[in-house]
Amino acid sequence: MTKHKTLTIALISAFIAVCVFGFISCGCTGDKADNSANQTVCEDCISERVAFGKKYYSLSYNNYVKNEYYTFYEDGTATYTHIMQDGNQTTFHQEINFKWTYAGEGRCILVHNGTKMIKGEQDDAFGISRVMNVGKDISYWSASGENTYFICEDFANKIPDYAKLIKN
Repeated sequence: MTKHKTLTIALISAFIAVCVFGFISCGCTGDKADNSANQTVCEDCISERVAFGKKYYSLSYNNYVKNEYYTFYEDGTATYTHIMQDGNQTTFHQEINFKWTYAGEGRCILVHNGTKMIKGEQDDAFGISRVMNVGKDISYWSASGENTYFICEDFANKIPDYAKLIKN
């Protein structure tokens, strides 16, 4: 009987020690240099995936377009701004509002939350939603097998030769 109690206490103690070790090792701390397990957990936090408050400009074939961009905010909202100009004159300016939720693995689901017309006219608004693959530097969404890319304003100047033919 004493051996049985001793064995039971030893097994329970070992189980508690394993649980405590597992709980402590899964914590996400601010210091990413701790170990690779913590780093993996931290990198999937939305704050490590998106540059909040920064413009993600549309990336075209020959440059990035400053009149077409997404902006993500920490409060769970995002906007898509589209401006059209004729010379220096703005002819159309709309802001599509979204609510976003983080789906993990760098994916945000954006759901339409109203369209604000700043200049120009639009007959109606269409409810849309999309999955946006987000990153601190580049984000994109896909439709019909085609990707539409957006580059963060802080990262754009780090690619000075984008879409340029480099001659020797």
